[in-house]
Amino acid sequence: MSETKIKSDEYGLHNKFNVIRTDGNSGVGKKHYGCEYFVIDLHHDKLAPKVLRMYSENTDDPNLRDDLIAKAIEIEDRNDERIEEKI
Repeated sequence: MSETKIKSDEYGLHNKFNVIRTDGNSGVGKKHYGCEYFVIDLHHDKLAPKVLRMYSENTDDPNLRDDLIAKAIEIEDRNDERIEEKI
């Protein structure tokens, strides 16, 4: 598998990650064959908690909603700790 390097001055939406589904639904003829995915860095993307909360508010899956909210809180707490360390 070849890796495409992105120049540091390139911005915008581009193929930065290779995502592989683990549920078996991405094979030829399956529901998610050829789908595109958007990846968020939960440790470094400052918008991650907001994105997770927005998604949680718009999903019909209560388990996913609860998991996303819990993850957003975890990230916010971690970010608060980083801010406190700098003070």
